[in-house]
Amino acid sequence: MTIKVLHLIDSGGLYGAEMVLLNLVEEQVKAGVKPLILSAGTPDIDEKPLEKAARERGLPVKKWRMKAGLNLPEAWKILKFAKREGVQILHSHGYKFNLLMGVWPKSIRKIPLIATLHGYVNAPRYSKMWFYELFDKAMLVRMEKVVVVNPAMQALSPLHKMPAKVELIENGITIQFDVSQSTLDPEVEGFFKQHNLVIGAVGRLSKEKGLNFLIEAFANLRPHFENIGLLILGEGRERANLENDIARLGLQGAVLLPGYRENPASYISRLRCLAMPSLTEGLPITLLEAMSLNVPVIGSRVGGIPEVLEYGQYGWLVEPGNSTDLFETLFKVLNDVPQATCKAKQAAIHVRQNYTSVAMSEAYKRVYIGLIAGPASYDEANLIE
Repeated sequence: MTIKVLHLIDSGGLYGAEMVLLNLVEEQVKAGVKPLILSAGTPDIDEKPLEKAARERGLPVKKWRMKAGLNLPEAWKILKFAKREGVQILHSHGYKFNLLMGVWPKSIRKIPLIATLHGYVNAPRYSKMWFYELFDKAMLVRMEKVVVVNPAMQALSPLHKMPAKVELIENGITIQFDVSQSTLDPEVEGFFKQHNLVIGAVGRLSKEKGLNFLIEAFANLRPHFENIGLLILGEGRERANLENDIARLGLQGAVLLPGYRENPASYISRLRCLAMPSLTEGLPITLLEAMSLNVPVIGSRVGGIPEVLEYGQYGWLVEPGNSTDLFETLFKVLNDVPQATCKAKQAAIHVRQNYTSVAMSEAYKRVYIGLIAGPASYDEANLIE
């Protein structure tokens, strides 16, 4: 059964949700599904990182430029485009298209709508993002299916009130990293040469990533290890605040914030350990990548992190927002290399067996079939599996 899927996203970079989407579309092409990524952006943007990555992978992508905000006329144009192209499934990845597509009832939209919730940032009350999240949750009741990426999200309001609409599909990665011959850019390469060991973090520089707590923990860690460095890859609104923390704690030269870098696996593979001190998460793709690369991982007890790490079997868990706990755990991991190496090897096997993009793609296909052909076909697809 050939299925035409229009993936809808307005991305701000090339982070977890974007990488999940690229992995999914790549596997869907191999599986005979006909996906198309519709990447929205404002008219002043030439090419987004997601679009560039899709082009380089040879994946189908359409740039769609439109004014920012709740642009309903443009949303109607996208819906008309989907109908002209014979799209059978609209698949939204983010609050923008949850709103722009969810606003149209099924009787007008005609095409089934599925939304994947990659995670919420738990924005401050009455902030702009808080209102977006509020509107987003209100629109979820209009979706034919809502996919969550970790079990904890099933308890979110209003999802717990509509269990029949909710599906759990955990993120997966394409296990084909070859970092043996990879080279880093000169700035980061020089940083690795200047430090005896480097710990790191990868992700958007935003408050919910908890990177300020990592910097505080690193400041306490630094006196215990000769010439240790902290590398934080990513870009975002918190850059200035993080740079102020670095200066306040006298960490200039010991912490590097080089910005966003392509092919993060090449950088992750060089780390002594990866820290993920998030305050909220879905199921981080960076976590899966680090584990598959035999890199020890320390993560917060939020979102899907505890489940992926099997509650400590394949990594270390810390309390979110607790720099002391993070410092003590980092100290333990760096001081016990044999245990860290053993856990990392077990973690790599765990990810390669349970979190692949192939399994993720197959799970989404079953959901698509159910939406197109009805509940009986959905049940049949699950029985076949």
